[in-house]
Amino acid sequence: MISIIVEDKREGYPRLSAVINSDINFALYREFGYLRNRLLLHKQAKLTKLMGRLDELDDKDAEDDPFILQTIEDSSERGPEKRELLKEIDKELKDYGKMTSL
Repeated sequence: MISIIVEDKREGYPRLSAVINSDINFALYREFGYLRNRLLLHKQAKLTKLMGRLDELDDKDAEDDPFILQTIEDSSERGPEKRELLKEIDKELKDYGKMTSL
């Protein structure tokens, strides 16, 4: 491991980085909680909207064929739209999950 001498670094961020590196207890960083919460709320709203759209498609399918929702094979006319919607939901949920697991 290369030893970094604080005094050898230039004033400003280079030296501050060297100081922080010199002791594990100096490594304190902002969590940007406000911004994280804003993004999480935005993602929650988006997921809620997507969930509502999925419910609408399920309701239409159930009207056409009450048994269509009891199978994983979606052969309804809305099948392709639902698959695309589920892909979008999957992506958004993964992003949301990453943000909430910090």
